[in-house]
Amino acid sequence: MKDEDKTREQLIREVDELRLRIAALEETAAHQVSSEKIAQSSEKRPAAAGPGRMGSDSPEVEVEEQTDLESTDCQTLLNLLRRETDERKKAEDALRAGEERFRRLAEKAPDVIYRYELFPARRFTYISPAVKFLTDFSPEDYYADPDLGFKLVHPEDRPLLESILCPGGSGTSASPAVLPAVRWIRKDGTVVWTEEHTVPIYDKSGRLVAIEGVGRNISMRKLAEEALQNAYQQLLGIIDFLPDATFVVDRRRRVIAWNRAIEEMTGVAKEDIVDRCCHSNAFPFYGDSRAILLDLVFGGDPEDAGRYGKIERKGDTLFAEAYAPNMYAGKGAYLWVTASPLFDRNGNIIGAIESIRDITEHKLAEARSHAIQQNLTDIIDFLPDATFVIDRDRKVIAWNRAIEEMTGVAKEEIIGRSDFAYAVPFYGEARALVVDLVFNHGVEFKHQYDFIVKKGNTFYAEAFVPMTYRGKGAYLWIKASPLFDQSGSLIGAIESIRDITDRKKMEQALRLNAEKIKLFAYSVSHDLKSPIIGIHGLTRLLSRRYRENLDETGRNYCDQILKATEQAMALVEEINVYIRTKEVPLHFETFKPAEAIGTVRAEFGALLSFRRIKWSEPEYIPEIKADRLSFVRILRNLVDNALKYGGKKLSEIRIGYRQTADFHVFSVTDDGVGIKVQDSEKIFGVFQRDETSRGIEGTGLGLAIVKEIAEKHRGKVWVEPGAKCGTVFHVYISRHLQN
Repeated sequence: MKDEDKTREQLIREVDELRLRIAALEETAAHQVSSEKIAQSSEKRPAAAGPGRMGSDSPEVEVEEQTDLESTDCQTLLNLLRRETDERKKAEDALRAGEERFRRLAEKAPDVIYRYELFPARRFTYISPAVKFLTDFSPEDYYADPDLGFKLVHPEDRPLLESILCPGGSGTSASPAVLPAVRWIRKDGTVVWTEEHTVPIYDKSGRLVAIEGVGRNISMRKLAEEALQNAYQQLLGIIDFLPDATFVVDRRRRVIAWNRAIEEMTGVAKEDIVDRCCHSNAFPFYGDSRAILLDLVFGGDPEDAGRYGKIERKGDTLFAEAYAPNMYAGKGAYLWVTASPLFDRNGNIIGAIESIRDITEHKLAEARSHAIQQNLTDIIDFLPDATFVIDRDRKVIAWNRAIEEMTGVAKEEIIGRSDFAYAVPFYGEARALVVDLVFNHGVEFKHQYDFIVKKGNTFYAEAFVPMTYRGKGAYLWIKASPLFDQSGSLIGAIESIRDITDRKKMEQALRLNAEKIKLFAYSVSHDLKSPIIGIHGLTRLLSRRYRENLDETGRNYCDQILKATEQAMALVEEINVYIRTKEVPLHFETFKPAEAIGTVRAEFGALLSFRRIKWSEPEYIPEIKADRLSFVRILRNLVDNALKYGGKKLSEIRIGYRQTADFHVFSVTDDGVGIKVQDSEKIFGVFQRDETSRGIEGTGLGLAIVKEIAEKHRGKVWVEPGAKCGTVFHVYISRHLQN
């Protein structure tokens, strides 16, 4: 094996062996050199004389031979020593190269690599630069203070560190160790975590001399674990405070969460059920161990959850309802249950969650609602008007007996149908009806209504519908209104239909009679007007030419005839105005009421000034849509009425204005003699006058004309006594007039 392929430990062992061998060779070489010196000193001594000396076999010869032999061996040993020295140098060079290589790796490694010697003294002989980033102390700090590591370790973790770095003294045996989490306190006081892996180092004799180890920074992992634990605790807290009873199981169906709501619902504390499994969570609800909805999340058999009613699945979530007889100490409860799987990041099921809601009150409310709905259905069914009800999807939910008789369609044939099916019995096709205006005010109708009026949220209409009563047809009065829930949300609509055919026939008859009366009135007014004009003319001529020839009685008779004929002509004119008011169609246009009020004020200006009557009107009145001439007629008649019947105490006439959602409201107020409450209705009749009008000229048609004009403007007129004195007339004019 090449030196560069050998480990650091192998190189160190080889160097130690070489050192021992070189030491032995050096000792042998020293002994040989000593022997050689002894031989050289023997050669310098003089040879001994005597008869016993022998030639080549003398001691001197033997010593010389021996010296030569030892010199040869010494040279061999020296050669061997050189080779061993060369090998030792190569080994030391390889060791240095290996140590340099391992040092470079250690110094670049993100983990802290260290060697802590136990013998002859406890100290760090190596610690990699990564320790600076970890603890903010340099390797030199550790070399200078052998106890620095023990000073920086968290007090709670010091016993762990001592157990591996101080195993009881040198020579004590130890095993490789792993410390999964050790805390260190940095210079700035922050804490970092490491995972320690250590290996004991022994010498040749088996004595423990050092501990080598690697420390890996796991602070980010610990923070992630801590964040995960915090998130888990937060999740448990959220589950604990959920209003619905909730529990969670892991993939082994072991209960890992059991919140407060389910404790209250079942009477079972979380300490009694957490970590339990095998369907133990079913006991509090059903009194036995059985499959529950949550088990179907893991692929259970739906028949195992047979106590549930209909089970619905939306995506991965299951929904069901069930009755749990063991709830609330045996009182039982209806439960709404939902169960969903829990997945890890890879989409693997790691558990499931089930939420349970007590819907007993809801069920009871449903029962009460059903009973109320049935009562309402019965009430609608016996209404005299044909009536049907639709929900917000325009699906028919009620169809009473009267509408069955009107259309010939039984409720069984139409209940639950939508898409304007309710129009088919009336028009032979699916189309919008008045009831659809509740949902969409911009509905366009294929058929004609005589009129459609909205008052508040209710729509009113009239129309002739030919398919009613099996093709006989009928005039119908229609009323449609929205239906709201307790929160004010639109939930449907109702339409009532009344057969007004008989009323329409009566109205037609009345119109014919009115036409006859109108013709008669025109005839009478024409026939009366000519002789009255003649009488008036002759009487005036008589009074002018022969007044001096008449006595006082004659002159009085002439004056009375003139006055009577003038009243008769005024009456005829008022009759004509009244007839025109009833018969002539109005032309609605937009104008400023202030202009009409100015016209009337100018007309009565001289009289107002002569009688010193104060006139007041609003500074601003918005434009209105009405018949201009008829509006002037209303004001003229009401102001004239105040001037005629207000009496001598009349000092003010005041025009007022306000508006509502559907009407312009004008008022004419005076401070005259006033009117009795019992007369407030009859004064609007034809030729009707109250007690205050006695002795005052008038036809009895002025207020009747005002009433007729107001009604033709889809409004009304009414009168009331003033706050202290006088009279207040109110005239309503619709804000939704169309020609």
